[in-house]
Amino acid sequence: MSSSLSAIISIGFHGLAFAMVLYLISVGLSVTMGMMGFVNLAHGVFAMLGGYVLTTLMSRAGVPFVPALLCAFIATALGSIIVERLLYRRLYGGDELDQVLLTMGLVFMSVAGATYVWGPLQQPLQPPAWLSGAVDVGFRSFPAYRSFLILCGAALVTALWLGIERTRFGARVRASVDNSSRALKAEMLVRAELSTAHPTGLNISSSAVFLRGEKHYVFVEEQRGTFSRREVKIGAEQGDKVAVLQGVEPGQRIVTGNCLLLEQIFNSAGG
Repeated sequence: MSSSLSAIISIGFHGLAFAMVLYLISVGLSVTMGMMGFVNLAHGVFAMLGGYVLTTLMSRAGVPFVPALLCAFIATALGSIIVERLLYRRLYGGDELDQVLLTMGLVFMSVAGATYVWGPLQQPLQPPAWLSGAVDVGFRSFPAYRSFLILCGAALVTALWLGIERTRFGARVRASVDNSSRALKAEMLVRAELSTAHPTGLNISSSAVFLRGEKHYVFVEEQRGTFSRREVKIGAEQGDKVAVLQGVEPGQRIVTGNCLLLEQIFNSAGG
């Protein structure tokens, strides 16, 4: 293997390992913002708590890696429940700025508290023997601990996607309704209105529509090699399709690629 290819593989592997660490820390923010509507900028605090608990148990109490990891998970879960009940719950459905200020204040307090208890230096961590060596994949060896981080991140990505997108529980979570005022009670019957977009007109590729000033246009092929510019009125856009309400008729051939180049040609020709 050439030195340049080896360097590329090494950079990619270590970059992926660090990316997984950042993902494991930040995934809580995406869940709380995307599904709970709460701006929790203190998500890193809980990762920090788990890390300090893990290193303390291993280096000072001599607890093996796996039991220490489980204890760190339990301690972080209990700490998050306490913080949620005492602080976060008061701001559910509140102003986003208040949520930002609360969680940023929690970050500063947590950093100061961790520095006071554990000091400003990094905590020593000695991985177990099965994570201290290297993993041989045939053409190259990779550090076992960082391989473990990549596998954990990939497993969490898969578990979250399957749990939220492919299970009945995930569907219930995504369809949940904020009920902080307790207006809805168990066994109540309610009348709900669900609005869905039903685009009218012709659905064409959104790449076919371009702006000229404040108006939308498309190019229509009148005959082979001959095009005309048509002003259109567009409606709802869904994915890569847009509804054209006025300006074109069914059966007409619409240009879907290189529209801006064609527009330049029209402009240079005085069209």
